[in-house]
Amino acid sequence: GPLAEGVKDEPCAAETDDAKRVQCLRKGRDSESLYHLGMAYRTGSGVKADQDQALKLLKKASKKGSPAASLELARIYQGSRRNEKDAAALALDYAERSCEQKSPDGCTLYGVMLIAAAPEDNAAEAAKAYDAAASRGSGEAFLHLGRMTLLGLVKDGKRTAEELFLAAEQRGIAEASLRLGEIYRDGLTVPQNYQLAADEFRKAALQGSEEAMNDLAVLYTYGLGVEQSYSKARELYEKAVGLGSSDAMNNLAMLYQYGFGVRKSYPMTARLLERAARQGNAQAQYNLAIMRIRGQYLDRDEDQAFVLMSEAAKQNHPEAAANLGWMYWNGVGTAVNRRLGCRWWDNAVIAGNDTAKENLRRLCKDVNLSEPAVGRKADGADDEDVRPAPEARNNRVGGCFSITPLTTPYV
Repeated sequence: GPLAEGVKDEPCAAETDDAKRVQCLRKGRDSESLYHLGMAYRTGSGVKADQDQALKLLKKASKKGSPAASLELARIYQGSRRNEKDAAALALDYAERSCEQKSPDGCTLYGVMLIAAAPEDNAAEAAKAYDAAASRGSGEAFLHLGRMTLLGLVKDGKRTAEELFLAAEQRGIAEASLRLGEIYRDGLTVPQNYQLAADEFRKAALQGSEEAMNDLAVLYTYGLGVEQSYSKARELYEKAVGLGSSDAMNNLAMLYQYGFGVRKSYPMTARLLERAARQGNAQAQYNLAIMRIRGQYLDRDEDQAFVLMSEAAKQNHPEAAANLGWMYWNGVGTAVNRRLGCRWWDNAVIAGNDTAKENLRRLCKDVNLSEPAVGRKADGADDEDVRPAPEARNNRVGGCFSITPLTTPYV
């Protein structure tokens, strides 16, 4: 990729023979020569690859002020498989050093590491690092600042998430178009505008984003901001499926189930859902669980339905959590466990399912949800707390369709 800011062209770039280039670099003692020699050992270009020697040379270059060397060391320790002591701390230190040496990529990586370690505690320092990178033209830094602003981690009010994503988009960041589409579609900090959302999803889709292809297909499915077209939706879903999108697999399966723009095919519905479920897609796992309970398109199998419903519920899928509570309460695919049923209904309410509120009110008023509820070890809901993380309240489950959920019983 392009050299980090402050790094000069390779001193021996005129040498066309790799071996002679390495010999030339060995004569230099400046930071650029040491960096490029270290990278030659790292990649085996003109010399036998030697990671230990590469590490030694890159450390020397970093000490002499090479931001590119510091950045490479940060990446090496970040992805370390050599079990170096304190690798994570070293990665953070080198990323910070690269940032101090005025590398925009170093500042961006430093911010990413800070947020990964402790989002709220490190938000101010991460924003400062992103600001430094953005001031040097980093589109990725504008993207990260936009995310932080959207999550409320940046509260200076100087720039909106929309403005930051637009700045990232202008610098060629495909994901920025995707995020702009999301905030226009959902009305996040801006007035809801499906037409603008479609325009942004289309930009990201043209750059190869399977997520944008799926989101644009959803708009075509419902005719939101675009003229409704099942054929265009199907085309986009198929492209996204070809790129591995499990959301698109789930949504294309629904087109085949109902015959929207395609000939009805229940075997195709099942195959696509099973493929998406194997990738861990919560909506597909939920849909398959419903099919297995009902014996719809697939053989009735309550045990398999319980496994699938559990997997979806653990990902904070609200309907799956509500139905898992129903399965525990009634012993469907598992032993009856009223306390676990109530706890999963409680989870469902937290995740946004209103149906479970009535169950909690009528059936669980005498159940102490804080007490252990021993269940099957296999489903991960034994005497450990099964409440979802706080961020589950804002979790958006992928997919535009869902098969009609089971009605949770009152008695």
